[in-house]
Amino acid sequence: MGFLFLGELVYASQMSYLVFHGNAELFSIAVAASIFATTWNARRYIVSCPA
Repeated sequence: MGFLFLGELVYASQMSYLVFHGNAELFSIAVAASIFATTWNARRYIVSCPA
């Protein structure tokens, strides 16, 4: 799935900068959302030690 999306980004970068940039922004939002969701669900396992 990732290679397909990467190939689409390369193709879009050759055709139109606006399409490429929009897809790159959506990809970065998806990565940020997945990092947030992983951290949010792991919060009970993360030990916070007061300094």
